[in-house]
Amino acid sequence: MGNCALYEANMKTKIVSRQQLKDPFLPALSAVLALGMLSPAEAALVIAPAAGHVLTWDGNDGDYHDNVSIPAQVPFNAALGGTPFAANDPSAFPVPHVVTNLNDGFYGNTSAHINGSGGLFMGVMLPSMTQINTIAFGRDNGTPAPGDCCSGQLIDRAVAIYTLQYTADSGTTWIDIGNLDYSVDGGDLAPGGTFDPFLRHQYDVATDAGPIMGDGVRIVFTDTGTAIDEIEINTVSVPEPSGVSLLGLGLAGVLLRRRRSGAPHPSSSHDS
Repeated sequence: MGNCALYEANMKTKIVSRQQLKDPFLPALSAVLALGMLSPAEAALVIAPAAGHVLTWDGNDGDYHDNVSIPAQVPFNAALGGTPFAANDPSAFPVPHVVTNLNDGFYGNTSAHINGSGGLFMGVMLPSMTQINTIAFGRDNGTPAPGDCCSGQLIDRAVAIYTLQYTADSGTTWIDIGNLDYSVDGGDLAPGGTFDPFLRHQYDVATDAGPIMGDGVRIVFTDTGTAIDEIEINTVSVPEPSGVSLLGLGLAGVLLRRRRSGAPHPSSSHDS
């Protein structure tokens, strides 16, 4: 499909749980399709959580889409303060799809990243360990800036299988959250309707035991031409262990001084 091509086909969304897809990778998905459980049209969004993890789509289709503002702005999220990375930067595209576009705070093709040498991952490292609640990304969720190659919102470079991952050791080890299969073009070419692969979509993530704790998010995909205009991470900050320890030591010191000086314990009660 060309950069400015449009598609007309409608699509349905099918969410597959671990009970239906015990292996979240391609062989299991192929088996499901072969058995007739999903038609190709229904498989436009197939969610396959990795073992021990929860991955759900919250139903949004192009939330925060903006076709008026130039550039279209991204809502505040933790990734804006992180460090973007990718398999490589491009060298020969009409628009400079550089890696810093992944968290530059703007939607649109001119703010998208494409790996120049066929690399298959992009991500954002966070400055500290955090609780990761949601991950959102899209191909083109906003207005094209002046000088864009195609003078319109782009819907190409979005059909692929994406694997969401996180790290808790600064990128040494990456742990799969699950797969998102955008296997078929489709949708209604508008936010808020049926699933459009090129628009922004947000996913709730967790482990079976509770929240995900990590300091980075990576998206791995199967198509070397994939474009992502923004990676968004919504988190809850976690206190540094050293800070918690110092706080505990400080409180212990206060109580010890009170006892030595004969001052009443804060929990004690006295008659007036």
